[in-house]
Amino acid sequence: MSQTETLNEDVLAFTQLGLEPEEATARLHSYGYNELPANKPRTIWHIAFDVLHEPMFLLLLAAGSIVHAIKLGLRIYTNLQKAMSYILAIHVPIAGLSLLPLAFGLPQLFWPVHIVFMELVIDPTCSIVFEAEQAEEESMQRPPRHPEQPLFGGWTLLQSLLQGLILLTAVFALYMLVLKQGLPESAARALAFSSLVIGNIALIFTNRSQSQRFLKSLRRPNRVLWWVVSITLSILLLINEMAIIRELFHFKALHWHELALASSLIAICILLFEGLKYWNQRYRREQHNIPIERNCH
Repeated sequence: MSQTETLNEDVLAFTQLGLEPEEATARLHSYGYNELPANKPRTIWHIAFDVLHEPMFLLLLAAGSIVHAIKLGLRIYTNLQKAMSYILAIHVPIAGLSLLPLAFGLPQLFWPVHIVFMELVIDPTCSIVFEAEQAEEESMQRPPRHPEQPLFGGWTLLQSLLQGLILLTAVFALYMLVLKQGLPESAARALAFSSLVIGNIALIFTNRSQSQRFLKSLRRPNRVLWWVVSITLSILLLINEMAIIRELFHFKALHWHELALASSLIAICILLFEGLKYWNQRYRREQHNIPIERNCH
């Protein structure tokens, strides 16, 4: 097969995704066609071996075409970014809530059992839930990533830190308020920890998509995610209902209106998370000179 025939086939595959032929040709060249020596055939196999090296060659071999390989690579790359964003965001409030009560002379909020519980939720979320996420609808409409662009940095890093700080501020403010109202330390701890667990779930759903809004992300299929969320909330309710487990967690039983208060606080956090996502979209639009994805509207 000639170079022209190979290029035309892959251009056709891109145009089927909604790109104009000229844009498809430019996109293919940006992914490696223009990096090959002139005396070599420009097939996807040579692109994989000579430009992207052996690991991507195996990926292309499994995918069967450069278009499917690029889509799979974008999915893997994006899911890694989502998992790293979530890891950083959730550990900011965990670290802060471990240190701030001591710094302000307040009762200790976390005990080892609380950290263990959180990590038992965080670990499968990072390793299984985000790995199972499907490719976003507009992933193939994004411009190619610059080769020198880091996997995790810039605005993505800042957005994760701000998400964590928002959740930290909300939970710690609630903890201080409950203590100032004269409620027992165990009640304040139970309410703060419940808020953190619910906030953790909110972070998971927020970071599922870099463009879709929170409510739309709830409709995206991911069976593993719903198993993790269901088990987490069931255990949280079980802790609240069973005295022997409450004592292990140093909790006082919460009433339903107190759990509703925690949920309302996290709802406010979600609105702020969505604001950060919107500014992230604006930053990407200005950086790449492209419109915000349709899924944001």
